[in-house]
This record gives sequence, structure tokens and C-alpha cells, in this order.
Amino acid sequence: MATQARHEGLHQRTGYSRITQEHLTRLLATYNTLRFIDGLEPCVYCGMAANSIDHVPPRVARATLVAQGLVARYPFIEVHCCVECNSTLGARPLWTLGARKRYIKQALRRRYGAILRLPNWTDAELAQMSDRMRDYILDGLKVRDFIEARISF
Repeated sequence: MATQARHEGLHQRTGYSRITQEHLTRLLATYNTLRFIDGLEPCVYCGMAANSIDHVPPRVARATLVAQGLVARYPFIEVHCCVECNSTLGARPLWTLGARKRYIKQALRRRYGAILRLPNWTDAELAQMSDRMRDYILDGLKVRDFIEARISF
């Protein structure tokens, strides 16, 4: 009973209750794979390896912008981006690169909020954990650091 209470206290303190080890493992594998792939440009929004193209403004809005004479104000450009950023943006009516980048930063904060709220741990606290729990916490902190780097890119 005391172990269960201690375990629940850990979840309360860390926010780990909604983050599974499988989820962390998948995120780490994805980020480690896509972080630096030779020959790929970085995503203009988050810095990961760009394996997609984003159209700014979105292609579905271009005919409307031409009809309204706004092409000079919102030039049509294509930028390198990762699939996650491109999927998140979709055809959202964000006409400038700056607006799209701000939206991505907010979306990443929302999507990974639980991971971004993970606290730092001291070496003494980690030493008291089982090997499995320590690995789980360290994986979460790696993912958190990587997401923070993407947001601050």
C-alpha cells in the first residue's frame, strides 16, 4: 500500500501518468531518426530534418489571394519543413511565414504540454529510483529537451 501511494505521488509530482514508456520510446526513436539526416534541409519551423514542403500561403488560398490582388502582400513561397509541422499547419489561413511559425510553436506547446512540464531531477533522486523508472524519467527528459529545442528554433 505504501509503495502504491509513493508511486501515485510520483505521478502527481511529475505528470508521468499520461505518458507511457512506449510513447516516450517512439518519440525518441522518431526524433533521433529525423533530427539530422544527411542531405535534408532543416525544417524552417522547428529545425528537424525537413522531409516535406510547405506552401506559404496554402495552395487552397492562392486563387482567392490572386482574385483580391494580395499577391504582392503575400508572396507565394515554398519552404522545407518536417511532416509533423506540415500536417499541423495544413491549409490554415496563415498567410505569412512568421504567422505559421508562431502557430507551430503554440501547437507544439499544446501537443507536448505534459512532457514539457516534466520536472528536473537531482542525481540523488534518480539514484533512489529503480533502473526502469530512472530510464523512463531520463527518456522523458531527453524528449522534453528536444521539444524545447524545436520550440526555440
